[in-house]
Amino acid sequence: MRERHDHADVSQFDLDFRPRSYWGPQSLRTHFEARITGELRRRSLVDAEVGTPLDPAEVVSSLDVQERAFRSAIHPAFMGGEYLPKRRPYRIRDEYDDQGAGDGYTVRPKTSRLPLTMREPIRLIDGALPGGLVGFWRDLNAEGGSDPAGMIDFARASSAFYPQLAEWYRQVKEKWYRENWTIEYEEVESASTLG
Repeated sequence: MRERHDHADVSQFDLDFRPRSYWGPQSLRTHFEARITGELRRRSLVDAEVGTPLDPAEVVSSLDVQERAFRSAIHPAFMGGEYLPKRRPYRIRDEYDDQGAGDGYTVRPKTSRLPLTMREPIRLIDGALPGGLVGFWRDLNAEGGSDPAGMIDFARASSAFYPQLAEWYRQVKEKWYRENWTIEYEEVESASTLG
């Protein structure tokens, strides 16, 4: 695999954007995005039409043990993020923290007086592991034989406070795939049609 350059088109992003606060008055959308750990529950609440009645069981920050077990039995897709602890800035926590998996992350900065600018969470995410949080696990699985196209969305990064963060990493992942895998697959397909 060729050398990676993990960055998006910086001209499309306001890397100096800084939220006014992580704690002050917030829109309902920001409140849900910042506090609900389950990926599917959070997305459905954020995408709900204004005025749509909300199910009280869905707006809890974390599901209780019985509800997680019930949803897990239906399909593992319902578990995305459900094992994350409540969010706190400047720490990296993942779904496997109870197994000690989160102990090896590098977190810089650890604290700050003001909320971070958008470039700072990107640096934090990219500096947490060799290849970054998004890239490390994606690369490990892709190089281990998993379908690279399936690895594009294996790890995601998003934030209620940094609305452009998900788009930044979407571009990074697409660039990774184009630069590292599309030519290899084109060469394999060409060789198999010739041979």
